[in-house]
This record gives sequence, structure tokens and C-alpha cells, in this order.
Amino acid sequence: MIRKTEMMGHRGKVQGKNKKTISRIACLMILAVVLAGCGSRTTTEKKIGENNYDVDGVYDIVIPSGNEAAGTILGFEFNKADGSYKETITLGEENYTLFEGTYEVDEAADLVICTPQKGDVQNFIIAGNYLIAEGYFYDGEIPDDTSFDAVCTYTNSSGGTSTITFAKDGTYKESGGTSNAEGTYTRDGDFIHRTTKDGNAQTDLIIYNGLISNAFYIKQ
Repeated sequence: MIRKTEMMGHRGKVQGKNKKTISRIACLMILAVVLAGCGSRTTTEKKIGENNYDVDGVYDIVIPSGNEAAGTILGFEFNKADGSYKETITLGEENYTLFEGTYEVDEAADLVICTPQKGDVQNFIIAGNYLIAEGYFYDGEIPDDTSFDAVCTYTNSSGGTSTITFAKDGTYKESGGTSNAEGTYTRDGDFIHRTTKDGNAQTDLIIYNGLISNAFYIKQ
């Protein structure tokens, strides 16, 4: 089983704001993810596809807020020419650099290895045009079925847990962490969409080797 750690945390000050505070916002937003969908919707079998080892340019993920102008974007900007990268967060119209460093691609291991100027190395699994943060998977196997019974739990380094319980009738419940919600879900190939009872669409979960994660980025 892939190890569990907390979601990304970063250091320093950026553009007049405390970077630690910004990173905490990012952590909470990732951990609070609940996904869009409708239990009766027909699956389009969206698959991850063949790995793209040309890691260059922007990879990001949008965290919906119900207000497009106030949406949050978590992203990485890779520069293949000099092997550098930076991680960013966009809050509404404000963009902040969380940290910078160098990276390398290990095709044999299907990994992007990011080494920040300060802090720990972070690996990302290359999965098609997606990068998934290694170590940020929930425990609990997802069956191959479109709907299923499964209990998936994420445990951070402090021992805090967040649990998502999926039922075969297309409903789910989430408890612990920063979110307590319930609603319906739909599997779409290698992705799961959910919607809360109040109809809020939120970020997808990706399924990789039978495990789910909400810490992934899409090549733009």
C-alpha cells in the first residue's frame, strides 16, 4: 500500500502573503474535495490512456467553488529547457508561487521527481496526461463495476482520517477531515464524479491501480 502523508505544505512568504497560510488553504481544498455527477448518468468510460513522458508546460486542477470568478486553481509549471518547475495556486484573480525547484523524469519508474529549493522531494506518478502525487491515495480498493460498495479512508501523518463510503445504489457519504457530505456518485472510466445533496459540482477523484486520489494534475 502506498504510504500516507499530509497534503502538500509549503514555506516562506510570497507576494506579501504568508506562504504557509496559502498552502494550508490548498491542503484544505484538496482534502475537502467532493465530486460531481448523477447516479443515473451513462458512463463515457473516460480512461487515463498511454503515459505522456513529455513533462513540460502547465499541469493544473480546478477546485470548483460555485462561483467561477472565485475558483481555485492548483498547478505546476514545468520548464523542460532548464529542468525547473514551480508550484502555484490561483485564488480568484490572485496567483501565488508556493515553491520552486528542479525536476527529472524517470520513465522506467513512471515518475516525475520534484526537488524543491527547500523541503522534501515529492514524486508524481505519470498516468497518461495526468500527474498523481505519490503517497496521497485512500486505502480501500475500488471494484471494476460502475457502481459498488467500498469504504475508502485517507490517513494523514497526524493520524487524522477522512472516509468516503460508496454504496452500490449510487450514493456516497463522506466523514472526517474537513468535509462531511453525502449525495450521489457516477463512475466514468478511471474517474469518479460526485454531487452533494445541494447539487454542488466538485473536483473528480482519479482511480489508479484500484485506489482513489484527489491530488492529481492535468496536462494543459
